[in-house]
Amino acid sequence: MRLLAAIFMLCSLSFSCVVFAQGGAGGAPVTPSVTPSLQLNWFVPSARENGDVLSLADIGGYELRYRVKGTSTFKSLVIRGASNKSYLLRGLAAGVYEFQIATFDADGLYSKFVPITYTLIK
Repeated sequence: MRLLAAIFMLCSLSFSCVVFAQGGAGGAPVTPSVTPSLQLNWFVPSARENGDVLSLADIGGYELRYRVKGTSTFKSLVIRGASNKSYLLRGLAAGVYEFQIATFDADGLYSKFVPITYTLIK
């Protein structure tokens, strides 16, 4: 059984906020609401876990899963396409999150899920 490499390097992870203006008829103050988003970036793996070459044509995509730290259930997103190297995750609720990512090949064979660790830069 072939295993895909789960070699991901997080080249950048940033926290950004989008501010939407609300209400404010007749000059009333505008109350902003903040929707946190995370931009996740990674390098495309070039080897399977056993060391065999993994060509771009062999990669079907990636599965990103995340959860609020301390909860048991992950939310999962499938990102199709071998050359995808980033994903913007929008609309997160406040909290501390855990992220994991795996590669899957064109035959549906998955790598191990690996944790994504990051440092929040303010």
